Amino acid sequence: RGLEKRDLMRKVLQHERELEERVAEATQKLQASHLKLVETQQYLNNLLNSTVDAIITVANDDMITFANRGAQQMLGYRQEEFMHLRFDRLLANGMEELRYLRRVLELDRPLQNFGTKLRHHDGSLVPGSISFSLAPDARGNVVSLVAICKDVTAQKELEAELKEMTIRDSLTAMFNVRYFYERLEMEID
Repeated sequence: RGLEKRDLMRKVLQHERELEERVAEATQKLQASHLKLVETQQYLNNLLNSTVDAIITVANDDMITFANRGAQQMLGYRQEEFMHLRFDRLLANGMEELRYLRRVLELDRPLQNFGTKLRHHDGSLVPGSISFSLAPDARGNVVSLVAICKDVTAQKELEAELKEMTIRDSLTAMFNVRYFYERLEMEID
């Protein structure tokens, strides 16, 4: 019995050592996975914050859950202010525009370069072009709306300048024939 007990104790000790080795291996793998996850998170954060475009995520209750530095610079809000803001407050046409966007996205239609105006913190309107997509969780349930916004103020100013150039003579700065016919139709109406 004593020998059987001693053999049993040796087997138990051997089994404990094997378990400790397995735990150590699993711990090392877990630490390596955690390190990779942290590195990936830092990489993605740097990527999100290095763009000048505004990237905003919106929960199903229309509350903003994330806004990158580009959004902060474009719209003048601080990070904390974004977290207490409904997305429709940023859209020029408010809730009506947000409902329209959600309806289009629910029909699985792509919504790229949607032209709108975004409300700046100071109340002014910023011309923007927004691409929207729905972000599902691992089970396929939509958990948020992702909006990537471009400030197109410079583009709009250039369009206005080009429009002006098409209706005025560059030498005399007087209106040209094209403007005359546009104006004539308006006057006739």
